[in-house]
Amino acid sequence: MIYFFKSFIFFVYSIFFKRKVDIVFYYPQHFNRDECSQNMYFNHLYKCCKEEKKSYLIFEEPDRFSKIGRNNKTIPFDFIYYLIIFLRKFIKSDQHIGKILRKSFFSKIYFENVIILSQSMIEVFRGINFDSNIFDLQHGIIFSKQASYLENNCVSKHIKKNKIKILLFGYAFKSLLDKSDSSKYYMNNSHVIGVNRDSAKLLHSRFNNNILVSLQFTDDHSFSQNKRLLDELQKLILRYSNYNFYLRNHPRASTDFDINFLFKLNNVFKSNESLFESFKLCSVHITAYSTTTFEAAYFGIPTFFLTSLNDDFNMFHNDFNYVLKNELKNIVNNYVQSSLKVQKWEALFYSTFNRDKFLSLLK
Repeated sequence: MIYFFKSFIFFVYSIFFKRKVDIVFYYPQHFNRDECSQNMYFNHLYKCCKEEKKSYLIFEEPDRFSKIGRNNKTIPFDFIYYLIIFLRKFIKSDQHIGKILRKSFFSKIYFENVIILSQSMIEVFRGINFDSNIFDLQHGIIFSKQASYLENNCVSKHIKKNKIKILLFGYAFKSLLDKSDSSKYYMNNSHVIGVNRDSAKLLHSRFNNNILVSLQFTDDHSFSQNKRLLDELQKLILRYSNYNFYLRNHPRASTDFDINFLFKLNNVFKSNESLFESFKLCSVHITAYSTTTFEAAYFGIPTFFLTSLNDDFNMFHNDFNYVLKNELKNIVNNYVQSSLKVQKWEALFYSTFNRDKFLSLLK
């Protein structure tokens, strides 16, 4: 409730007092994934803006179902968020809702650039400011069947309608968008700015019998899909009883799907909350299609893929051309070679942050 009150005070104050900034950052609460409950996807952009004396506001969208904490360095968007939810009962267009906000709570908030995660509220912000740059910052994998970016081999309608520009991690993702979009929208409206990171290093020189499992039991799947995935994972754990499996939950894990019985097995444990600590412990990664595959590959950790959802989610082979055969024994027996291969593959998708490119895109 305190965040709603803070939000209410901020936006009521903004009706009467002018605020002008270069950039508005906007993201949902569940992206506060680092150890300090901060948004790791934006941190290097904040730093760049400070060094270049670019002014900005950070709005954080509430997520009632997330267990991830709030970031007290942001402006809670709670009041406006729930107002939008209410207005949607009467107004079908989010752009129209944005126009209402432009004449009220955003009437004295001026900005020329908006950077958003997960395409959240893009239509609302387009309604608030029709002339601003609106950027969607990549936060996970992008693949050819991803409806939020591509529909029937063309740019998604809501992207084009709201004149959204895409900020990408690497050139392999841009190449995928360009090739998959027959309208050619992404040729000029997707830009590679890279990611903030140090030089890659290998964490393991051999397989140490410890395996990290990135779980994906989310409401994005049907119950049947989650059940198939669980059955496959359970069989794998039982088959390789001499390996230790460390299970890492998805940030948006389904609360209606119980997997606690797995922890009764002698070789199953909860992973460390820190992903890096989990990587230091585990030399192989298992998932269905988690983006953690790329993060693991950065440290030379190979991934074995669960295949029960391949009919719907097979992008690591169809779109990303993952370099290893999907055979766990082969990965284990040829560990060093596998490790080097995946690290080289990952570098095609994630380039070093290009500060000058990022700044050149801003108004």
